[in-house]
Amino acid sequence: MEQGSNFMRLKVSAALLKKLMLILILLYPVLFIFQGGDLTDAGSHATTYQNFFKNLQLGEVRSLRFLSDLTGALWFKFFPNSGIIGLKLLYLIFFYPVVFITYFLLKGVAKNRLFLLTGVFCGVVFATRSINFVFNKDIASWFFLILTGFFILNGLNTGKLKSFYFSGILFVFACLSRFPDIVLILLLPFLLILCKMHHCKTISLKCLWQAIKQYLIFIAGMLTILIIIQFVFKYFNIYDTYIKNLDVVQESANSNNVSSYSMINLIKSYLREGIIFLPYLLSVTSLILTTSLIYEYSKIKKKYLPFVIFIFSIFFTALFVFRNFSYSGNIKYLVPAFCAFPLLMSLINKDRFSKIVAVFCVIGLTQALGSNTGLFLKLSRGFIVLIPLSLLILSEKKQIKFENIRILTKPVLITGISFILFFSLVARLGWIYHVDSGLTCRFRCIYSIEHQKMKGILTTKENAQHIKQLCIAINLNINEGKNLFIYGHQPMFYYLTESFPPVKEFWLENNTVQVDELFFSLEESIASTGNYPLIVDTKQNILGDKGQVRLEQFLNKYGYRCKLEHSDFNIWDHR
Repeated sequence: MEQGSNFMRLKVSAALLKKLMLILILLYPVLFIFQGGDLTDAGSHATTYQNFFKNLQLGEVRSLRFLSDLTGALWFKFFPNSGIIGLKLLYLIFFYPVVFITYFLLKGVAKNRLFLLTGVFCGVVFATRSINFVFNKDIASWFFLILTGFFILNGLNTGKLKSFYFSGILFVFACLSRFPDIVLILLLPFLLILCKMHHCKTISLKCLWQAIKQYLIFIAGMLTILIIIQFVFKYFNIYDTYIKNLDVVQESANSNNVSSYSMINLIKSYLREGIIFLPYLLSVTSLILTTSLIYEYSKIKKKYLPFVIFIFSIFFTALFVFRNFSYSGNIKYLVPAFCAFPLLMSLINKDRFSKIVAVFCVIGLTQALGSNTGLFLKLSRGFIVLIPLSLLILSEKKQIKFENIRILTKPVLITGISFILFFSLVARLGWIYHVDSGLTCRFRCIYSIEHQKMKGILTTKENAQHIKQLCIAINLNINEGKNLFIYGHQPMFYYLTESFPPVKEFWLENNTVQVDELFFSLEESIASTGNYPLIVDTKQNILGDKGQVRLEQFLNKYGYRCKLEHSDFNIWDHR
């Protein structure tokens, strides 16, 4: 009787722990949506959504992210007073389904559901360590990509061709949210052939034909929904506008090294990151081997002090290596390097995890390719799936053998979970996207922003004052119907003052917009509309000395005078 009641207590405890872990997964992202005040990325997204329908009437849309921009614009239409906090909630509306799809994907291969939830939490903590939780093309794209991967995997496991058809439909929505996802069309045949080789154990014409048939059904799903979308676009008279602005070829083929999205710059960026990643991969793989050996030695000798000393020495060394709080922090290399070993071993050994590993490595790579911020930052969302998958592989095998190498997984697993959670949590706590950094930054971001559109957001005292002062200054100096041009990384003020940018590239970066191109666009806007925009210089000198000289030339040429000088900004108006 006593044994039975002990069993019941353990069972209840496990169930309770699962519920607590589920609550933690749900609660964790919400903890960080109220602190911010980012004027760059959030401002760019909000301004785009606010002006989407006006731009559509003018025949100008960003076709490379049409569906995500349309979603943001419709959100503002239905919830006009939601503001920036509304965009954060919209992000979570897309984010939570991604998390639960991940759990649903992996529960079939997980023997321990509690451990699976722990792995999912690790993935969530890592993937959200540096983002600002504002709805954008990346979360919309990943939502449709993970669904695409789910149906591909279902088709591979069940042999049902209709799953590939549905995956093709969902893939089109991913591409409409973020056009570079189109690269999956090239990657998918290799994935299907690889999975068929794993199933058939050898290459044969029959296996190749089955893979080709699956791919053709996928394409059929794509074509079906594309035809429907074409009719919908033509019905609403936006088809020609969408095609005209689908300038991915021009952008990618840019040979002047102006755009960070040019094919040349993207390849350079990926090669550079690959070179940076290689030492991390080699170091972490060596540490995995060493951890196993020292643990095995300690276990045989029944003296665990050497193992404890070894782990603590790694930890203190890692504190110096991964102390950077921003999204450029080296943890984005640490976690992929840690996961690479179990994922690769699964593929080599062709175990029961290998099919899902192959599918979501390809899906994760799809999300990352085409990004000008590098592969490893955008790969973070892919690790919502790949981290729990890696931990499951390690947890369900006491050891991994490869030729003469034997790895005891228990110490590697415990160390890996500890490092992923610790450094991801520190990164999340120590950096507020484009606002502040340091372990005390969240104590500094306690000031409300006095603007209806940023109601509910807490930021630093300096940032709150800057937003309030510049909004007041713009509203006092801008006339009705007048355009606004902000020279700096602060497009949020277009959104906050409900202004319409006179140039297409209103979010300026040194590696995206040339100085001459920028001011030519401004002059072209004046010539075509007769509207002299109010100029706000946020004193960030984002285009360097040449840009500052060109700005002064522009102001003199068109007879601008300085209406307001401030320590953070100057406002210029046409005489």
